[in-house]
Order: sequence, then structure tokens, then C-alpha cells
Amino acid sequence: MAEKLTQEQKKETLESAVMCKSAAETGEICKSLGKIHFSARALGIACRFKGIDYVKALVENGADFANRYSKVHTDLYYWRTDFAATLFDINKVLRESNSVHEKDDVFGDVFSANGENLKVLPRAERLKIAEYLLGNAEKCLLNTDNFLMNSILVNDKEFIDLCRKKGVKFSEDYVAMLTVGNKKLTIEWSDFSNRLFDLSDNEDDFYAAITNLRQECGGEMILFTDMVRIMMQPHLSNVDFFRFVLDNFNRTKMNQKAIIEDIIQKEALPCLPVVEEIGWLKMPRKRDEYIKYASENGKTEMTAWLMDFKNRTADFAAEREKAEKKMQRELNADPNSVTEMKKIWSFKKSEDDELIITNYKGKSTEITVPEKIGKNTVTALAEGALSTMGSRKTREVADVLKNVTKITLPSTIKSIGEGAFEFNFNLQEVNIPDGVDEIKDITFLHCRTIKSITLPESVKRIGNAAFSQCYKLEQINLPQGITEIGESVFNGCKSLETIEIPDSVTKIGRNAFQDCHKLREIVIPNGVEEIGIMAFGHCKNLQTIVIPPSVKTIKNATGTDGPITVFCYSPNVTAIVEPKSYAEKYCVKYNIPYKYAEK
Repeated sequence: MAEKLTQEQKKETLESAVMCKSAAETGEICKSLGKIHFSARALGIACRFKGIDYVKALVENGADFANRYSKVHTDLYYWRTDFAATLFDINKVLRESNSVHEKDDVFGDVFSANGENLKVLPRAERLKIAEYLLGNAEKCLLNTDNFLMNSILVNDKEFIDLCRKKGVKFSEDYVAMLTVGNKKLTIEWSDFSNRLFDLSDNEDDFYAAITNLRQECGGEMILFTDMVRIMMQPHLSNVDFFRFVLDNFNRTKMNQKAIIEDIIQKEALPCLPVVEEIGWLKMPRKRDEYIKYASENGKTEMTAWLMDFKNRTADFAAEREKAEKKMQRELNADPNSVTEMKKIWSFKKSEDDELIITNYKGKSTEITVPEKIGKNTVTALAEGALSTMGSRKTREVADVLKNVTKITLPSTIKSIGEGAFEFNFNLQEVNIPDGVDEIKDITFLHCRTIKSITLPESVKRIGNAAFSQCYKLEQINLPQGITEIGESVFNGCKSLETIEIPDSVTKIGRNAFQDCHKLREIVIPNGVEEIGIMAFGHCKNLQTIVIPPSVKTIKNATGTDGPITVFCYSPNVTAIVEPKSYAEKYCVKYNIPYKYAEK
């Protein structure tokens, strides 16, 4: 009987059993249902309202906390919700996280089931359940990173101690996310950053949480980003809070100018001596910029303090002499000199004494990257070099880059870093020099106005999401020699009408052409062996796709009602296949229209 139930029906049957049956009966029902894609919520109900006997009965019979992809949109929240969080005392910090779905009663104080209102289990019982789950984390697919993080962010000493007793530690990826950044866990970092806002409402809880996080990260400083800076703004009136952030977050990642301007705007006068103490005011040029900023914004007390600081510390004769020399140098300066170039570009040397551009500081919206700076040749753009994103970007530079329309690269460029142009919303034109062998991950992510890109034949690899969300991209060539079209490469390229896949390609990654609404026809060359999940999903106008006999694998996603095919939500597609090929069998199995190629 169980095999006839959809995954959605299995989920509901199991949850009903938890609410209405005994623990033993629930275990038997769980066993009889076989593989269940969504048992996490049933486990959550048991953890919060029913007790350890139910939890054991579920886990021993195959239930787990995994949140698997769902085709049913109403169920998509399961994908991020962590039902192990039902064990905690749910507070504001948890309610604002991705771990908790605020509209689900399973995270409430009362749960209605079988005509009665179930109340939250006592803490002692929930701690006993947590100990069991942590001891069986691999079996029940408990995300111990999330569990430890939640324990720390709600400042629950008993749960923290339990995690340490059971030897729970953050994974290397999680430690990297918290201390240096980790692009694998960008959603987790965003969730953590957002929770800091609510955590900081109680400064003692904030101090305790950050102290515990640093302990779990081996004493390493916590990563500082603009989200953390924004979180800090309302607390600048408390100089102790400001000092705590300086002492526990990585100062090398702090945007000094933005923080000092925040201090001025908030008129947080006690913070200025701290800024002086750590040396953020020692450069005369920046000091004078802050005085000007405070004066222009009508911050009288802040202006007075900064002027007093200048009078106390400045060597006026030396500064005047330095300013005069600088003015003279600028009058006589070669615009292409290293000194002048440093005003526009940040760069570093490679091991071969070649230059890598790391940041743009100019004001032009048509950027020409220099071939040389001084005697050194510019050969590379670093990760995020001309992107609007990045912790080292000032607001002024980010605003310029948001409006850049054209980027010209010299022929000397051989390497373009990951995300080099991401989120340049108004970029319309860029050249890729011959000699560049790779378009790395997210290079052009969200370049929404670019219409055409020409890739040189030297390109042998195109990284994941390289052109994702380039809404207006109409034309791009794929060079011979690339062997793979990576994950989400053209995802969201809604204006892309045609694409020619080179004979050298052997694999098309998941979501590669998802949401390419104007694609009408695709010819997959003989030689492609694998097509990934949802590679041609949501291609509303895709009419024909030629699938050669070389294709031996077409991957599906798993939905609540069964497999989600590679052509999900592409209603008009007809596959052109060879008789008795893998593609024909795939089409027959999943009821996809097909026909044979004309001979």
C-alpha cells in the first residue's frame, strides 16, 4: 500500500501517526512507509511535543532531518527549515532565522493534535532528546553545525555544554564562513548576519555569543562585513560595545571610513578617542576629510573634537610642506605614472613581478584597464576586482561601478578572477582578450544589461553561474575546446535566443539553461554524455532539443510527487532522439514528447 502513496501523502501519514498513535505504532508506520523524503517535520513534532520514545521510534525506522528539494511550491520552506530547532526555547533570534518557519505551529508553544492541545516538553526531556540525536547525528542527518550555532545564538548554556560533551565541533567550512568567508555557505552567512541584529538587542547575550563563537573557531576573529557594520550602528552610543566589536571582529576587513562616518552621524563622541587610540586618524588627509564631513553634516560636537585632535597632534609646518610638495608633484606628474595610477587602481605583484588589479578607485563609468603600471605589465584581474561587491569597496566606488557601462581590457590580460564583474547592473560592453583560458565562477553574475559577449578560442572552461541572471544577454559564442557547461552558467538569461554547443562538450551541468525563456531550439552535439538536473527547466518557449546517442545520463531532481525531469516547466519541448537510445528510453519513462531524427 505504501508504494502507492505520493511522498506528500507519506509525509502527512507519518505526521498524523506522531500526533495520534503510540510511539511503538508510530515506529511501525514509519517502517512500513519505506523511504520518506520529508520526515523532518514529524521528527520536529516528536522533539518538541511528544518525547524521546517517539524520537527513537522514528530515527530507528528511517526518519531523518534532511530537507530535500520539493516540486510542490507550498512545501518549499522545508528546504531551509531546521526542525531540530524545535528542541530550543524559541526566541526572537531563532524566529528571525532560516532555521525556523514562523508560521509553522511546530515551533510554537502549543500544538493542536487529535482534539487536544499538546504543550512543549519540559527542558529536561528536550535535553535528553538532544543528547540522543547528537549521539546519532549521522544516522538521523542532524546538521550539527546548525545545532551548535543555534545553541550559541540563543545563549543556551545547557545545550552548549551538551554539544561540547558530545564532541560537537564546527566543520572546517563553517569555521571558514565565520572567520574568513566561504562562498559555499553564503546563505548561512547571510542568515547569521541577520540574526546578529536581533542578538544585539541584548548586549550581554551578544557578548556571550561572540565569545563562544570565537572559542569554537579556535580563537580566530569573526569576519567583519558591511552587514555587521550596519548591525553596529544603533549601538555606537555604547563605547564598550564598539570596543568589543573591535576586539572580536577582524579589523583588516573593516571599512574605516564608513565606520567613522557612522560614528559622526550617530554623534557617538566617546568612540572618537577609541578611533584615535587604534590609529584610524593618523593620516592627515583622512583626518581632514572627516572634519569636512562632520562640518558639512552639521555635527558641531564631532567637528570640534576632530579640530581639537588636529590641533593637538598635527605638525602644521610639516603638513604644509608635504602638501606643497604634493601639489608640485601633481602639477608635473605623468598621468601614467605609478603615483597617478595608484589613485585609480589598487594592485599587487605576482610571483613573476606581473601586476594583478585588485580594485578600481576611479570615477569614470567607462573603464580602461591599463596595459602597464610603471614598468610592470598588468596580466590579471583579481577576484571581484571590478565588481560592486566586496568588503573593501567604499560606497563611492560601489556606486560608480553600479553605473559602469563599458570595460576595456588590454591584450596582456590572461586571467580574470571569480566574480570580477558581478552585480555590475549597467555594464553593456566588455572585451575578453585572447589568451584568457577560463571564465571563472560568477564572473558576470547579475550583469543585467549586457547583450553580447564574445569569448576567444583560448577559453577552455566556463565556471558555474558565470553568466547567470544576465537578463538581456542575446548572443554569446562558446569556443571549441570547452568540455563542460557548468552549473547554472546561463540560468536566468531570459533574452538568449540561440546557443551553439561545441562538439568538445561532454557534460551539461544542473540548471545550465534554466529560465532561458526565449530559447526555441537546442542541438546537443554527439559527445555529450551527461545532462544535469533541471538543465533545461523553465524554458517556456523551447520547442525542440536534439539529444544524441552519446548521452548516457540525464539526472532528475526528487520532488514530493516523484522525479522532476530535466525539462520541468518547459511545456512545449519535443526531444529529437535516435531509436533505442538512452534519450528515447528517458522520454518514454517520463512521458516527454519525442520523435526520431530525420535521416
